[in-house]
Amino acid sequence: MILDLAETPIFDLIEVNGCLGFKNGNDGEDIHLKAKKILIRGELYIGSKEKPFKNEAKISLFGDRNEPTIKVEDSGGIEGGSKIIANLSRLKMYGKQRSFKMTRLTEPAKIGDTSIFVESKNVDLKEGDRIALAPTGIKYNTGDTRNVVSFNSGTGEIVLDKALDWYHFGAAQSTADQYNGVDMRGEVLSLSRNIKIIGEEVDDWGAQILTAEIMEIDGTFREGETYLDSVEIQYGG
Repeated sequence: MILDLAETPIFDLIEVNGCLGFKNGNDGEDIHLKAKKILIRGELYIGSKEKPFKNEAKISLFGDRNEPTIKVEDSGGIEGGSKIIANLSRLKMYGKQRSFKMTRLTEPAKIGDTSIFVESKNVDLKEGDRIALAPTGIKYNTGDTRNVVSFNSGTGEIVLDKALDWYHFGAAQSTADQYNGVDMRGEVLSLSRNIKIIGEEVDDWGAQILTAEIMEIDGTFREGETYLDSVEIQYGG
């Protein structure tokens, strides 16, 4: 079965016993699947290794911590949780490769700044992309995540949607010569991909992707295999 809807209603449960794929169609044919629970006993795929998905594909998972749990075995004896993709067979997603995964700050980024400067070689950022600025101090929780308003490939300037909460070290040149080969400049990471799995933000209850193997009551053995390549996950894991 091929899914070609721009946006589905919110399904309580999708159980895949055969094969469900997202249509890898013409440019601009985006697909958005909405569900509370997805159980895979067959195959769910988006794109392939040979032909990655070229448009925007999104799976949104809904529910809170009190949502009825999914039954991953016919007798109902094994529960898998809620707001979940439970994979007992094959889950394969291949998105478009980005030209960069990480670049570095060429100037210090200060608290309150709404733009930063980075090394721009091979950087393919566009409006709406999400980036992360890694901590450069001794505290692990001083990173920033922001959305891109604009990117100037000539100057390396990234305009952000919100001011920074933390300081991040940057410099025009690598510090490798000063620190035994280690470049201490702040890392700027690309988070956005064209395939997204997004958990609804509610009650601090994130989405789950579960891959498992079970023996069904009739003796059928199911073994999950999950392949995620260039897939973005928000509010879940």
